[in-house]
Amino acid sequence: MMLRRRWIQLNLLLKRNGFARAEYIKKHGLFGSIGENCFYQPVSISPEGGGIHLGNNVVISSGVKLITHDMSYSLLLNDPVAKVNKFKYYMNKIHIGNNVMIRTDTIILPGKNIGNHVIIAAGAVVTKDIPDYSIVGGNPATIIGNYKDFIKKRSIIDR
Repeated sequence: MMLRRRWIQLNLLLKRNGFARAEYIKKHGLFGSIGENCFYQPVSISPEGGGIHLGNNVVISSGVKLITHDMSYSLLLNDPVAKVNKFKYYMNKIHIGNNVMIRTDTIILPGKNIGNHVIIAAGAVVTKDIPDYSIVGGNPATIIGNYKDFIKKRSIIDR
């Protein structure tokens, strides 16, 4: 299993273009689903990538971590305060809508849903679902703007 992960990481690294990386992920079924025109810059993927679902036109910058599980069961197994020795492995899906940009070094925690037309600022930690047409940033990520205002600000044509 470890050898396969290293092989995947090497192949992702060799694909210098984020569009080519997204196509590699799609072709090899490394995510649960991935839409059209996606850009994936990181060179690593979650071991449980099957729980990650990307819509169309999703841009994911370098250093982004899509976390679909936690290791709490490992902590609790040997904790005398817990007084039991059976804990479930926590895993949950991440759904990312259409037309989403996730900037550098963002962390998205398990079970989060990212709406459509969303921008997540660099370094954000997503601990809650994000509604459509939102711009979020910070730790924890909170709404700091509106996608439609961003379009107006970046447009070269007066509207």
